[in-house]
Amino acid sequence: MGELDQQSLQVIFQFVTGMSRLPAGGFNSLNKNRGEKLYFTIRAVEYEKKNPYIRAFTCFNRLHLPIYPNIATMKKYIDSLIEQKEIFGFGLED
Repeated sequence: MGELDQQSLQVIFQFVTGMSRLPAGGFNSLNKNRGEKLYFTIRAVEYEKKNPYIRAFTCFNRLHLPIYPNIATMKKYIDSLIEQKEIFGFGLED
C-alpha cells in the first residue's frame, strides 16, 4: 500500500468504507451508524483460488486481504480493484 498514489488510496478507502473522503476528524472519526467508533482495519484472510478477490465490509470499515502466494499476485488484485474506478452494488456470497 505504501507504493500507491493518493488517488489509488482514495479508491481503496471508498471501497472499504463507502465514503469518498475522510471525515473532518480523520481516521479517528470513523463511526458505525450508531455513533460507535469503528476503526479502519485490514485483516489477512486465507487465499481461496475460487474466490481470490479483495473483499470489503463497509459496515465495519474492514478490508479482507487474502494471503496471496506471492507479491505479484497481490499487486495484480490490488491493481484490478483500483482500475475498476467505480464502486458499485452489494454482493451476496454463494
